[in-house]
Amino acid sequence: TRQPPSFRSPSGAMADSFELAFDRRQWSAAALTMPVLVIRSGRDFWSRPEDAKAIVDEAPKAERLNIPDATHFVHLDREAAGRGVFLGAVKRFLDRQEE
Repeated sequence: TRQPPSFRSPSGAMADSFELAFDRRQWSAAALTMPVLVIRSGRDFWSRPEDAKAIVDEAPKAERLNIPDATHFVHLDREAAGRGVFLGAVKRFLDRQEE
């Protein structure tokens, strides 16, 4: 009954990630009604490919971007690792939402 409706992670991001690792998800991406850009970095030590796939499969308006050489901190990576790809994709995604 929150206004506006919002997502709340009662156990925090770290605890949520722990639960997710044991397939005990706290939420479903099916409830997301807005466009979603799911970015998966190939060298991400934290998130798993199957987690990104689950979000894309469930969220009605999701699109996916894979950046093979990027890390979990792609926004801080060097250009060669995918920082420019990341920034360009986010800008294009946001620009499309304004159309």
